[in-house]
Amino acid sequence: RPCQAPELMGLIRMPPLLNGLPVPVLLGPVLLVPVLVACRAGQPDPTPPAPGPAATAPGTAAATAGGAAPERLAAPGILEPEGGSLVLAAPVGPLGITPRLERLDVRAGDRVRRGQLLARFDNHEGVRRELDTTNARIRGLHAEIAILGRQTQRFEALRAQGVVSLADFEDRSLRLTQLRNSLAVAEQERRVLEERLRQAELFAPISGEVLSVLAQPGEQPGPGGVLELAAIDTLVVKAQVEEASVGRLALGQPVEVLADNGAFPERLRGRVSFIAAKVSPRRSLSLRPGYYRDSEPRVVDVTIRLDRASLPSGGPARSGSKVQVFFLSPTAQRAPRPIR
Repeated sequence: RPCQAPELMGLIRMPPLLNGLPVPVLLGPVLLVPVLVACRAGQPDPTPPAPGPAATAPGTAAATAGGAAPERLAAPGILEPEGGSLVLAAPVGPLGITPRLERLDVRAGDRVRRGQLLARFDNHEGVRRELDTTNARIRGLHAEIAILGRQTQRFEALRAQGVVSLADFEDRSLRLTQLRNSLAVAEQERRVLEERLRQAELFAPISGEVLSVLAQPGEQPGPGGVLELAAIDTLVVKAQVEEASVGRLALGQPVEVLADNGAFPERLRGRVSFIAAKVSPRRSLSLRPGYYRDSEPRVVDVTIRLDRASLPSGGPARSGSKVQVFFLSPTAQRAPRPIR
């Protein structure tokens, strides 16, 4: 408790004991200093501590004179082709063996047109020789069938006149049937070989851009394929929004997109085109490592369709670029979420 003045004076009122001088006179300065320090330590500090800056959670802003205003909602995202990408795989041979890549005519970043030859495998020449042999055999069978067919018709007329026996006529008829069966088998083999020859070369199924090369000449492509191809004329942003912030989203809401690593300086614009109805664990898409402290944050997938006019000419905004998505104040009425 705070020390009072009478108590302090009582401590220093003592009779004189030394050489006729009052002891308080001698000991007063010595006793008074620790007593005052003890009293000072017992009293509360009249100066209150200065308030520190208030911590703000992500998604909120500090209060201003007009009241607290929420920040723009931001989320990490990635640029992707609207239709996704295609991985072109190598063919599988009759024994389940994948041929080696013999030739590769494109590189990552090349633009290709539909039907363009991209690569060739080392079984191409072998299959082509088998196809040539089968075609020659088919031509020979056609010739034999034509000759034997005319002979059979002549023998049938002679048999009716009794010139040739029934056995000779039936022998030629049986031989003609066998040739026709052999021709059917050979034509089936030709269709199989033509398909194998087509698969021995890799053609572009769509017009687009080669995103990545997954195998090199001389290698035997694995399950990962040979090339990754995508139509990049229309790009979308796939963003992941935390579950707690989904209520601030709406279909048609305007969006601004910035490259996280400076891949393109332009500020892209777009609108929310899809809000998933399912909450999922976050994938490894966060642009700020360590920002999300939850061991398993829950997010909702959101798709943003970019305005074609905002895309930079020359296409520096490439598929796979990590971006930061800023959701602006919605100007469209909230629409019910579609169910995927």
